[in-house]
Amino acid sequence: MTEDFANSYFKKYGNAFTQFPQQFFPLDLIVVIPCFNEPDIGKTIHSLAQCEANSLRVACVVVVNSSEASPPEVIEQNEKTMAELTAAGAMLENKIKLFVIHAEKLPVKHAGVGWARKIGMDWAVSQFRYSGNRNGVIVSLDADTIVEENYLTTIWSYFQQHTKSAAATIAFEHRIETNDSNDQFVSGAIVWYELYMRYYRNALRYVGFPASFYTVGSCFAVRADAYVAQGGMNRRQAGEDFYFLHKIATFGGVGEINSTTVFPSGRISDRVPFGTGPVIKKFIEGDRSYCYSFALKSFLVLNPFFMRVADFYSINSDVPVSFFSANNLFQEFLMANDLTTQIVELASNCGSCEIFTKRFFHLFNAFIVLKWLNFAADHPDGYPREYLPDSCSKLLALMGVSLTENLHEPKLMLNLFRQVDKDYSIH
Repeated sequence: MTEDFANSYFKKYGNAFTQFPQQFFPLDLIVVIPCFNEPDIGKTIHSLAQCEANSLRVACVVVVNSSEASPPEVIEQNEKTMAELTAAGAMLENKIKLFVIHAEKLPVKHAGVGWARKIGMDWAVSQFRYSGNRNGVIVSLDADTIVEENYLTTIWSYFQQHTKSAAATIAFEHRIETNDSNDQFVSGAIVWYELYMRYYRNALRYVGFPASFYTVGSCFAVRADAYVAQGGMNRRQAGEDFYFLHKIATFGGVGEINSTTVFPSGRISDRVPFGTGPVIKKFIEGDRSYCYSFALKSFLVLNPFFMRVADFYSINSDVPVSFFSANNLFQEFLMANDLTTQIVELASNCGSCEIFTKRFFHLFNAFIVLKWLNFAADHPDGYPREYLPDSCSKLLALMGVSLTENLHEPKLMLNLFRQVDKDYSIH
């Protein structure tokens, strides 16, 4: 062991899983896959087997997990998965080392995708720790995804070129199947959900919010040292990706990898409380909430506020709320949440405008943005939710993207947003 960059982390968070296996290997990149009641893991492993690896030293660790309360059918499927993974090792040949962690009967309180992902990521850190490779890359994937052949090499190349990036999101497109009438109904739900995600993210990016990135559990990668520095993955049973990426954004920034694509499955699922699977299930049951979005006006109110952050550094406690925004509704929100007082206090405790600006967006973070959007949507004098395609067309027009009438159809509009995202890059 040459450099113990994770010693303090494992003193606090070490567990039995980080000791598996006892044999360690010098590695560059480790793919982590949580797996619960998953019949399609073979497709994902086969997809990885087709990837170019060149001289990269790559491993994949699959965390087959269950809770103390998991029903017999889940345990049975997990046993089948364990057997399938044993056979799958040969498929990967010498290109990728495959490891399987059987994390069974986890306490119900924390059992779920967050803990399973944490187990795998912590294990990855233990491997990098052995060889002192603080710049090793941990890649988060899911057991229902397919990747492109350049997946591994593109991720590695990104982190080699962008040495200051702590993490990066990876381009994604949910698989849209249309083999029969039921598939078409499910596909419709996927289209609406992904279109909602892309509208939300692009609206945030348009108004200048710095943390405007996607938070999809199967579509991000992080450096080992950054993972350790911000305290590792959380154990949330859903939304673990959202909390993790927004936390790590405060450490070293989150970039984008748009030259390779992950293809998550779009299917009905009750594995987690929210996310793609539950949204599709609710859509089929009649829930159409994702056909409506926060009004574009509620996003646009934020733009002049974000553009003037540097001006807030020199303020004092006597400044009126109108100094922060000319919008009466936003003024009400700032006052109701004591944000003006917090901004003034923050400014007085920062030694430079640069430090203040960085900490300002720790204060006015993604959670506060979402709180504002809900406030504006629910307020009697606010901005009611709008039909999603209408909001999308208005946003695309502001972004300079020309629309023809037929592009207001959700699937065509989704394809347009996908292309817009791939043509955009941040470091």
